[in-house]
Amino acid sequence: MKWYLSALRNYANVNGRAGRAEYWWFRLVDALISAALLGLAIVVSRLAHDGAPAIGVALTAVFFLYALVMVLPNWAASVRRLHDTDRSGATLLFGLIPLVGGIVLLVLLSSSGTRGPNRYGPDSTMPPDAYQPGSATLPPGAVPAAATFGSGPPGPAHPAQPYPYPQAQPFIQSKPKFLARLILVPVLLLAACMFGGPAVIDLARGPSDDGQPTTSGNASTPRVEASAVARDGAAKVHGVATAGSRRSAYPVRQIADLTRVCDGWYYPKAPRYTGLAPHPIVTASRNRLLNDAWEVSENFEAPDVAWPPAKDAWRPSDPTKVRVVACADRVATRSKVRTCHVDSKPPADVTMKQAVFRVTLYEVATRNKLMQTRMTGDNEDCGPIFILVDQHDQTYTSISDRQMWETLRRYVEH
Repeated sequence: MKWYLSALRNYANVNGRAGRAEYWWFRLVDALISAALLGLAIVVSRLAHDGAPAIGVALTAVFFLYALVMVLPNWAASVRRLHDTDRSGATLLFGLIPLVGGIVLLVLLSSSGTRGPNRYGPDSTMPPDAYQPGSATLPPGAVPAAATFGSGPPGPAHPAQPYPYPQAQPFIQSKPKFLARLILVPVLLLAACMFGGPAVIDLARGPSDDGQPTTSGNASTPRVEASAVARDGAAKVHGVATAGSRRSAYPVRQIADLTRVCDGWYYPKAPRYTGLAPHPIVTASRNRLLNDAWEVSENFEAPDVAWPPAKDAWRPSDPTKVRVVACADRVATRSKVRTCHVDSKPPADVTMKQAVFRVTLYEVATRNKLMQTRMTGDNEDCGPIFILVDQHDQTYTSISDRQMWETLRRYVEH
């Protein structure tokens, strides 16, 4: 780590030299940090479906920002490494040659540096005072001055001795320890990405509707893992039996059959509301302005932030697999919210009032009441072609798909 910090402190320094240990330890730590950031960004991006979709984007941005910041330190360290081999920093241009250039540059960056000082500075493996004037250590090739004894003639010069170069520290001082660290570090980083990713999502999303932290995951396959167990929200829902419910003599065959659940019928052969999410659902509303009958919302549109595996559960293609039905019945009206203009002959203005709905969620197989709440319709659309009005020439707000999704998603996606 000290070589990594040293390279960061000299992020724009292209003077001097950098030994192999300094350069390659810096590149190794940089590669591990980049891999950790990228892996965490990928894991979180795949897990963060609902509640915190921006977390993955933010981590990806952090990865690219780190890569951009490290361009200059990597370039400066490479130049100093080439200086250590007595080569100019312009040698980096070899990397522009396709395929061969990268291999040549890798060999040059991996080669040993020149022993002793060269034109770019002293040897980084030498002590700082190795070449100080007056030092007991002589530079390479120097011959000590002739020694004189008393008043006699100068004695013969001492023969030049081999310069005692200090041995450069090898890049890998202990192969077993190095291999152990090389294997252990990526394993720890991978484990941090796998188990830390859901924790980051939980921290960003906060508690779920039932007060328990949830994590995202793909529950389409029955695998026993943390992400799948978190989608077993059906086990926490306890339905209440409804009095007067009647058993259907035939099974569900078409989507319209499910509206009978709102009228008091249940289908014992239908799948139960249990197991892992998603749980297919049908939403129905009573059209009191037309024929007072229940109508299924066959074109229900879940928002983009919905859990991807549950998108089809909000608009199931097979009615026999539907587990729950949500029945929305208008029970009260409130004040005027707007006026809708009708291009009729003669033109007319229609008053739109706010409607209050009682929304009840039933299990298809038992007609147990899983949830009931009151909702004020937020859809104030007057309609592109025509407007349904009552005997008082008034129309009413309705429940939008997004409002319904926000209310029922904990029962479908968790």
